[in-house]
Amino acid sequence: MDRCPKCNSKYLSRTGFGTERIEEELQKIFPHARILRLDSDVGKTRNNIAKVVRAFSEHKADILVGTQMVAKGHDFKDVTLVGIVSADVGLTQPSFRSTERVFQLITQAVGRSGRSDKRGEAIIQTYQPKNYAVTLGAAQDYETFYKEEMMVRKNSQYPPYVYLVEVEISSPNEDRTISFAREIAENIKEKSFEGVTVLGPVEPYIAKENKNYKRQIFLKYKNNAMIMQYLANLLDISKSISGINIKIIVDPYNV
Repeated sequence: MDRCPKCNSKYLSRTGFGTERIEEELQKIFPHARILRLDSDVGKTRNNIAKVVRAFSEHKADILVGTQMVAKGHDFKDVTLVGIVSADVGLTQPSFRSTERVFQLITQAVGRSGRSDKRGEAIIQTYQPKNYAVTLGAAQDYETFYKEEMMVRKNSQYPPYVYLVEVEISSPNEDRTISFAREIAENIKEKSFEGVTVLGPVEPYIAKENKNYKRQIFLKYKNNAMIMQYLANLLDISKSISGINIKIIVDPYNV
């Protein structure tokens, strides 16, 4: 059992997730504080987001708890303290854009504090305090982050240094999905396209959607016309194959 240094109230130190849990813990720590929450659940009701933002701007609450939507585009001139919970959770995502997204989130959130002539402060919770997305995001150092990120992407050969295409194979039958994805990957390798790297097939983060099992193949390449013609032919062939769906996504964002 811990005790709040400001209000002297007792509370349990527990780890949890979600804005509702954060709101609950804050209410225990600051029992007299007026707290508003802004997340997808609140936003389901029409005009709720605007109402919450307006109420907070008009000083009808002391603390605003929310998801990333709180950090984007809102100007609260009297906010002097911002806290970011689990700021680095996005770094665990299997995406070459993960550091970019974490940097963007931190810079946006930090920018909400001290908007007017008042000095602002930000508290960032992270398990990776030395990661450049965290340190440079906290410092709002866009130029240094750009240089670091471009070096990483160049060494790993990811956009903008190569093209990237996702080939998504889906089917109600998981075994058929797996075997067909393997056939496509092997066929592309056998073609020996110059400068083409084949990654996968792999199981995506959401492996089943709408009763269809999914597998992904990623292609990194520099000769656009050569591989795109192959993929166009692949789409034509797939139309005649019953029970198999193929989707081609050029420069996929969620990768």
